[in-house]
Formats: sequence, C-alpha cells, structure tokens
Amino acid sequence: NPKKGFPVKTLLLIVVLFLITGGLVAYALMPKPQPVVEKKIVVPEIIEQTTLTVSSVAKPQATPSAYTTDILINTGQNSVTSVQIELSYDPLVLNKVDIKTGSFFDNPTVALKNIDQKNGRITFALQVPDKEQGVLGQGVLAVLSFSTIPGSSKEPTAINFEPKTQVTAEGFSESVLKSSVGALLSLSLVPSLKPSPTASPTAIPDE
Repeated sequence: NPKKGFPVKTLLLIVVLFLITGGLVAYALMPKPQPVVEKKIVVPEIIEQTTLTVSSVAKPQATPSAYTTDILINTGQNSVTSVQIELSYDPLVLNKVDIKTGSFFDNPTVALKNIDQKNGRITFALQVPDKEQGVLGQGVLAVLSFSTIPGSSKEPTAINFEPKTQVTAEGFSESVLKSSVGALLSLSLVPSLKPSPTASPTAIPDE
C-alpha cells in the first residue's frame, strides 16, 4: 500500500497556530507607550498670615507723664487661638510699665504675664478659653501703659517685639506669625492730658 502523505488539514492547522503564536510573541515584545502623567502645579499654602504691630500713637493719661499705646493684631485667614507677646523697651526712659488684655479676644485666659522693669522686658501670653474656636479679624490685642522717667532725654524711644513672640492658630502646629512691627514713640511731642477742673460747691446762703 502506498504511504499516505501528511494530512493537509493538519498542516494548515499547524501553520495557523504558528502564525498566531508568532503574532502574540511579537505583540508582547513591542515597546509599550508610556502613560501620560499630568503634572499638577502645587501652590504651597501660606501658613503665616498674622501680623502684630505696636501702635505709634501714644495716648496721654490724666496722671502726668503717663501714656498708653495699643498692641494691634491682624490674623488674615488664621483662626488664632493664642498669642505670646515678647516686648523690649528702654528701662532708662520708661517705668511703671504694665500690660492688659485688649478687646480682640472675648474673655481670654492670661496664661503668662511677666514684666522685668529692670531690664525692660515684657512677656504676655493670651489664649481663648478651652473648647472655644479661634478668632479671625483685626483689633486691639493688648494695651500697654507706662510713664516716662523725669529727666530722661532719650527721644524717640523704641518698643520692639522679640524673637520669642509667636501666634498659634487652628489646624497648624507651628507659629503663624507673619511679621511683628515695633514702634518709635516721640513722647515729648504728645500733648499732656489736663484733668478736668473740679467745680467748687455752690454756697448755700444762710436763711
């Protein structure tokens, strides 16, 4: 009997499988296009927005050579919860120095108050009461009062913030103090406040 040849259908099937396999291998070896990554420009959030300023306006008081000046705050977008003020002044020019809370915080807690009259240093820390929200806006944080030493000729005199001054706000662990600006006070140019004269009692005529 003559030998039967290799079946044509089987041969065609092998060829087709070979072509499919080759195509899959070629596809697998093809370089893949890299995915397009969109680059987003991240603008860093400006944390420090609060400014502190010593007012350059000295307000005379009824007592001779006594004045007050305001410590001003502007929080920007910071929701401020506490402020620690560190101030320096010339103790050879100013004495009887004191500092009190202003109207910015509503019934704040005075966490620290220390006035070094000898070296001319003030530390004053205020904070909102527990479980209350921070405060936004601007206003009078504190009021500084002082007197001038008789015979002092150092004019103008400076009241400056020291580096330990800091401000805390909701959502931030570090200080949000952007800037602190002191003042030069020319107290000799401030008109004195004269007390109102006391009216003499009217004499009642004898009947």
